[in-house]
Amino acid sequence: MSEQTPKKPNLKPPEKSEALTVMVLLGL
Repeated sequence: MSEQTPKKPNLKPPEKSEALTVMVLLGL
């Protein structure tokens, strides 16, 4: 999923990034 993520915020940990991406994908 990280590969499909257009934005890779280094400010947050990978776990949060993945969770956020999943939420965004589900939201869309």
